[in-house]
Amino acid sequence: MKKAVPYLRIATVVCALAAALTQTLAMFTLYEPQTHYFTQGSILPALSVLFALLGAIAGSVAAIFTERASLARSPFSTEASRAPMAIGFLAPAALLLPFAAPAMSQHLVLLSVVLLALATVYGIMTNIPAMRVSKPQVAVVFGFAAVLGCIVLNAYYYFDSSIEMNAPIKVSTQVGLLCAMLYLTGELRYLLGNPMPRMFLTLSAWTVSPGAISAVSVPIAYFVGLTNRIDYLCGAVLTLCVLLTALLRTNTLLKGDQTTKIPNDTQDDSDTLANNSDVTE
Repeated sequence: MKKAVPYLRIATVVCALAAALTQTLAMFTLYEPQTHYFTQGSILPALSVLFALLGAIAGSVAAIFTERASLARSPFSTEASRAPMAIGFLAPAALLLPFAAPAMSQHLVLLSVVLLALATVYGIMTNIPAMRVSKPQVAVVFGFAAVLGCIVLNAYYYFDSSIEMNAPIKVSTQVGLLCAMLYLTGELRYLLGNPMPRMFLTLSAWTVSPGAISAVSVPIAYFVGLTNRIDYLCGAVLTLCVLLTALLRTNTLLKGDQTTKIPNDTQDDSDTLANNSDVTE
């Protein structure tokens, strides 16, 4: 099974791309803006979900059979990186407040904006090794704001009565945000010195594959005029940026230099991280 791990990782990405493509095609050909649903009996949306689940399963299996000794001690780059997570938080914070559709839970919009603005600092700090290493506790605080921002924004969608509860655009956006939120907890464990590498890889796979359903289709649908819901665009953009960040940091974890890898498969990750933080960062 270990020999199949690289192919499973490739399958995760391929399935994510297939999920994004089929959902986008469904938005162009089958989506009915007036009802917020796809044409009854259409197969493309179902295929998109199927691809997403297959990708998540492939990524999860690959994570389980990944040897910890082959992984870097941290998914964060030792050099300044361009992971787009900060943009993913800043854009919704800037756009959501003035353009959000009227909702009964307007206070959730305000809280989302505040938390996402704070989360932007987390996105910046994790891209700059000097800031991440010198003030990890500060990064963690802003990281929790990122997690809470995803939760509150999801709550806003849940209580938004202007779109049906099981409408595809709502469900896919909520699932994407849920995956992004869980992925962020995996990052925070590294900053707290208590990493779970295989769990991190699993959460990354779920963010990349199911998250791809909304991350591509909703922005495209908005910009071509298939939907005018900028509040749902914000959630999809956030998911897209976290998804891309997950890909970059997973690659760092899998392709780290030998000097930054865990020396054996039995050593505890937190001990390794604590004893070698100068090398990791």
